Amino acid sequence: MDILSYVSFDEPAGARQFLDLNRHHPQEYEGKWITCHGRDYQVGEFLGAGHEKRVHKLYNGLSGGCLHVLKVQHDQQNAAVASRHLLKILDRWNAKSADEGRLPDSILVESPLGIFNVEEVLLTGFERRDRGTYELFAKAEAYHKAGDRSAAIAELDGLLRRFPNHTIALNNMAALYAMGDDYNTATAIQRLAVYIEPNHRTYRLAVLSYALKTSDFQFLRSEFLELHEVFPYAHDLDDKELDVLLAIGEPAEADRRFQRAVLSEENKPLYRTAIDKALTGKECAVKTMATLERSFMDGKPLPVKERLRLLDNAYRTYDRDPFLCLNLGLTRNLTHPVVDSLALFQFAGATLAKEFGPSCYANAAFGCIKRSDFDSATRMFYVAQFRLSELCDGKEPELRLIPGVANFVSPHFIQELPDELEPILDAYLAGVSNRAPRSVAELVVLMLEADRYVRNHHQSTPEEAQAAIAAASRIQSSNS
Repeated sequence: MDILSYVSFDEPAGARQFLDLNRHHPQEYEGKWITCHGRDYQVGEFLGAGHEKRVHKLYNGLSGGCLHVLKVQHDQQNAAVASRHLLKILDRWNAKSADEGRLPDSILVESPLGIFNVEEVLLTGFERRDRGTYELFAKAEAYHKAGDRSAAIAELDGLLRRFPNHTIALNNMAALYAMGDDYNTATAIQRLAVYIEPNHRTYRLAVLSYALKTSDFQFLRSEFLELHEVFPYAHDLDDKELDVLLAIGEPAEADRRFQRAVLSEENKPLYRTAIDKALTGKECAVKTMATLERSFMDGKPLPVKERLRLLDNAYRTYDRDPFLCLNLGLTRNLTHPVVDSLALFQFAGATLAKEFGPSCYANAAFGCIKRSDFDSATRMFYVAQFRLSELCDGKEPELRLIPGVANFVSPHFIQELPDELEPILDAYLAGVSNRAPRSVAELVVLMLEADRYVRNHHQSTPEEAQAAIAAASRIQSSNS
């Protein structure tokens, strides 16, 4: 099943006239367009008007679905102040209400063309101008109730082929995968729903709920930031966000979020204690890293055993600082390679900025090679190559970009040990092939060939596999 082959990322072409409250009469609103957080919507049918507002349906320009209404204040001079006051009241109400008592979320849009609110409707209110999905949804729901999850997914897949970009179908399909504990697939599908419809909180909360099961810390951090940008008053997952911030070694940010978080009275003191403890531990980690970095910058690095002692002590105090974890793994690779430090590298790779990812995973592979764990080394080489391609805008990375054996990594520099690389690669090539290694280029071939392993574990797309095979063939041809 390849949803990407029929989900469209391009909005239909055609001239669009955007709603301008400064010059358009209310009877002219229908058919005009507005923009909300990067997504265009067409103003639909008039629903009614009261003393303060006029209400229209809104149709998503990419999905064609109606999950919002447009509310325009008659008094534009005071619209922003009135809307902010209403949003605060709404926030207080929803923070204390159970799901069934929640009120629809509203987004304030301020632009030179006017001030208005984009307000959610319930997912059950999704509506398209081209009707015909109800019967297909009914079939999928019947299969789900009968316990046939695969059939329900297949029915939704058929619906999406006929009605691409139907976000409720994507949302429901993601939920079905999550029910089967396939959170990676659920997250990927739900991300499509969020891309198509970025202004519905249900979709954003769902993708966060699934991603929390995958420990993709970089993605979670960015998604929480986007959630707060679109819904500044969202408090549904405040406790989970604090968990993520503490898990990725950002206790100072957790402390700031705690001041605004809506938590149960039972959980408040628990989080306060956890944050205070993490702040103390982070301070210790930062001081240790500063000491080591200063010694390298002065050209007088501490002996490797002394570095290991300092890092081990700091790690026992606080095990959530990604640079500390990475350097502890690097130092163990040099001093005690039999100790499995794979988890340290994986945590650092999942937490640090993208430019550090290749070094994290390549050095994870080097440690696995020293322990003769060639299967894990192949997986880590594959991830390192993938992270390199991300930094190269998806292009095949050049050989010279393959990270070397790192001695120390800080936010400001990476010091490598070039003489250490060749023997490790020789050991890897000898361990995974029956032929004698010919060149460093062969490492890349093996990294790309590792795609077969990854595909068998459902972590790669067919497109990635084809690109890997083509790249491996080119490199093999150039070496022969």
